[in-house]
Amino acid sequence: SDWRQALHLLMSARDAQQFSTIACNATISACANGHEWQVPLRLLQLAPQKTLLTFSSAISACERCAQWQHALGILEEMQRVLFGDTSVVNLCISACVKADQAQMAAQLLRKALPDRS
Repeated sequence: SDWRQALHLLMSARDAQQFSTIACNATISACANGHEWQVPLRLLQLAPQKTLLTFSSAISACERCAQWQHALGILEEMQRVLFGDTSVVNLCISACVKADQAQMAAQLLRKALPDRS
């Protein structure tokens, strides 16, 4: 599949000392499109620089496979490394909904909405 080919190319680039954030992001995105969530988790740890695209692509892979716990873990890491992004929070909410975790989805939604008191 396409994500396997992308992973092979990325690992070849890593061996050649040409492992880049762009190549890593592209491979994570290809994995997400191929409904593969485990490889992006590993690539997230190997990424030379974690960008919003790195995190959101990995969360998207988890969302597509209803891996809500992993999506939330990545979101927590992203919030430590970067600032929060609503589109990424929406992916996590969707992952929870797909996995019948409505209570967790509601909790995320409450955290994402600004306090109006």
